[in-house]
Amino acid sequence: MKKTSRHGGKRPGAGRKPKWDQSFLAKVVVTCDELFEETAKNFQISEKKRLIEHETELEHLWSRINAIPISRRKEFLSSEVYEIHSEYIDAEIDMLASDKKLNRNVLVSGRLMSIDGKPPHGTIQKIINAVAKQYSLKPKEVENAWGAHRRKNINKT
Repeated sequence: MKKTSRHGGKRPGAGRKPKWDQSFLAKVVVTCDELFEETAKNFQISEKKRLIEHETELEHLWSRINAIPISRRKEFLSSEVYEIHSEYIDAEIDMLASDKKLNRNVLVSGRLMSIDGKPPHGTIQKIINAVAKQYSLKPKEVENAWGAHRRKNINKT
């Protein structure tokens, strides 16, 4: 006697066959993720460099403090020069917090600054196009594979 299926018309081997195997899709997704992480990291570094070195005097102020020998820093912290120096740093940080043109991706809380690592608009599309060209795929195919992977990871957490 033949075994009958419990699912109506479902047969073994029925259905659309996948275009690519899972290992190939994994390579595509990993490449996309690595490029995105690298781009985000590079953007955060360049944004920090822009703010610290080019838009403010913080680099100069910090280098003056670091030039003081460690053995003399304790007496420096109790001097009047330190008070003036501290006021200059506070003024630079206040300027950073208030200037919206400079402050695109920066959150300032007291003397702490955090730079948002989110890459600029259009980065994801550039990554999709680069990976599609690398693996000889259509951009929409890469977008669908990467999007499905990201949706799965969001649902797991």
